Amino acid sequence: TVASLLVSEPAPLIESNQIWIVDEAGLLSAKDAHALLERATTEGARLLLVGDTKQLSAVEAGNPFKSLQQAGIKTAHLTQSNRQRNPDLKIAVDLIADGRVEAGFKQLETIGSIQEVSPDTTREIIAADYIGLTKEQRARTLVLAGTNVEKLALTQAIRGKLKIEGSLGATANITQLQALNLTKVQLRYTHNFELGNVVMPTRNYKRRGLEKGKLYEVVGKNTDRLILKADDGKQLEVDANFDKAVYQREQIEIAVSDRLQWKKNDRQLQRRNGQEFVVTAIEGDSAQIQYLDSNRTETINLKQAQNLDYALVSTIYSSQGKTTDLALIAADYTIGQESFYVAISRARHNV
Repeated sequence: TVASLLVSEPAPLIESNQIWIVDEAGLLSAKDAHALLERATTEGARLLLVGDTKQLSAVEAGNPFKSLQQAGIKTAHLTQSNRQRNPDLKIAVDLIADGRVEAGFKQLETIGSIQEVSPDTTREIIAADYIGLTKEQRARTLVLAGTNVEKLALTQAIRGKLKIEGSLGATANITQLQALNLTKVQLRYTHNFELGNVVMPTRNYKRRGLEKGKLYEVVGKNTDRLILKADDGKQLEVDANFDKAVYQREQIEIAVSDRLQWKKNDRQLQRRNGQEFVVTAIEGDSAQIQYLDSNRTETINLKQAQNLDYALVSTIYSSQGKTTDLALIAADYTIGQESFYVAISRARHNV
């Protein structure tokens, strides 16, 4: 990832004539793009940006991929979409990509891709559609929501039907670490932290007594200091001005045959953010899992808080770059033009 490149140390001997290809370059923020260009200049590398200006842009400020093109950077255009195998769906995707949204909507209506329902029945209908598929079809289906709240509600609706069907087995509870989306400025002020939040330093801070990657619970705070409790019970009083990730703890139920995903990279344990796996067994305080991209298995401790989440439903933002046969989309007022274009263009055959 761009992030891992930017935090890594340059090699002692720089290889000449490197080409760095950045996929999904539209998701680059101005700050990261600037740092990346500086690094490429230092190492004498040529940078090739690949992406789509009509799709989603960075969460942080700026859209350098679009700005660079407007300023005249040399650009080659790929104008033909090869993902859509259904020619009728391809027409709709091409129209919306071209900015002809109304015509694209009419095409989607013509091929039966749009079903208008009341807000309180959306989740039930999508869950029923999903359960109506075979297990092989489900593996090639992407269920998409505009927000994390909608994603969780859809997941619960689908899991409820999977339980009735008998597709989910023995259950257990696990503590999920859910990232709080605080800005860098918000992270400096103690009033943005709640008691019970979990703080993880992203590097070692010897003076504060904090270790990189360790979890510390917020047990107290005042106007400019946090009181943190380590795993061994030791309490530390520190200022908030250090690099960190902040999580809230949530109890969630997992079951045998549940499809889950990691939400954080862990090189030591060979885990990738977004990597999916299936729970194959639950025994006592541990669960056996198998990765979908390999036959590798692993045992996870159910008593330990984990950076994981359900993988049945994706937000549209996290789906950019994915390809599937069928997409079931809960489209409401939270979805704008860029999001809608990304959502309908994920599928090969049907939406």
